[in-house]
Amino acid sequence: MHRVNNRVTRYFSHNVSTIESNSIGFLRQSTTRKIILYILEFEPWGFNDIVKYTKKVPSTVSWHLSRLKNANIIKVRKQNELNYYEIGTDKFILQDLLNKYESRFTKKLLMIM
Repeated sequence: MHRVNNRVTRYFSHNVSTIESNSIGFLRQSTTRKIILYILEFEPWGFNDIVKYTKKVPSTVSWHLSRLKNANIIKVRKQNELNYYEIGTDKFILQDLLNKYESRFTKKLLMIM
C-alpha cells in the first residue's frame, strides 16, 4: 500500500519495490513523465531546456521538478549559478517501468483526448 497526500491510496503486489511504487505514481502524470523521459535521455539539462521541451510555464515545471526532487527521483547539480537536473534514482528501474507500463500510460492519454 502506498498513500499519497492522504487522499490517494495505491495498492501494489509484494514484488513491487518501494522505489517502483513511488516512481509509478509520478510516471502516471503526463508532465512529470515527460520531464523524467527528457532527463533520462538527455541528462543533465537546465531548467529552461525542460520548460521548452515540456511546453509548460516555468512555475508548472518548477512544481513538478520540486516534487521529483523531494521524492529523490531527480537530483539538482548547481554549476555557475544554474541548476542542472539529473536522475537521482536507479535509471534502469525507471526505464523498466516506462517500458512495462507504456501502453497503459498511452491508453490513459488517448481516453482523455
